[in-house]
Amino acid sequence: MKLHFTFGKDSAKDAFESCVRLYGQSLLHSASAHVVLGGDGTTLDALRSQAEQGVDIPIFALNYGTLGWLTNHKDWEDLPDRILRSKQLPITPLKADITTFLNGKKITAYAFNEFSFFRGPSMQAVDLNVVTPQWQQNVRGDGVIVSTPLGSNAYLKSAGGPQLMPGASVMAIQTNNALHPFSKIISSDEAVGFSVHQHEKRPVRIECDSKLAIDNVSHAVVRVAKNRVQTLLFDRIERKRD
Repeated sequence: MKLHFTFGKDSAKDAFESCVRLYGQSLLHSASAHVVLGGDGTTLDALRSQAEQGVDIPIFALNYGTLGWLTNHKDWEDLPDRILRSKQLPITPLKADITTFLNGKKITAYAFNEFSFFRGPSMQAVDLNVVTPQWQQNVRGDGVIVSTPLGSNAYLKSAGGPQLMPGASVMAIQTNNALHPFSKIISSDEAVGFSVHQHEKRPVRIECDSKLAIDNVSHAVVRVAKNRVQTLLFDRIERKRD
């Protein structure tokens, strides 16, 4: 079995080197599986990277992080057998087409948990117009979260948003400390448009999975990227997590 290995924090470097010595290191595009040594953040990074490249190499993550909801036990001695026996979970990301107001630069980004629209450096409340084919709403407050079903157990949950069934063909929109709060669940067939009012006075930042940040946003359109589905692999036999 051809395996491609990546790791996140330095604490996983020794295990990474041991895996490469034992199994070899294949190129990502020719690998049967992508083994990620890290936590949920490192796993999300790997998912986003593959989505950006337009490849779907099944990811089997080993928990060298903290919580590890997206990972498996970090034993690596029997990896090929575990991968062959693993369960597959298809995960569809969100895609955001973003325009910034400083130079009109256009950026495409992907998120597997959520896109978060936040206050910019001025710390003034955001002023957003949120539009779908069915409704529109003005939002003034700390921001807005657009979440996948996977992300409904992450930041969306802490903001009081709904919990979604894994694999559901929907996305959730949730305000964060807004003057007129609302929460909506919409079909994955719809797109959501965001326009920033007074964008120089009330600048907006978009964060992708609480990591990659894009500043000075003027417009964005978020939709489900059905052509960028990724696959997570999980042990069929539950093992103790570290």
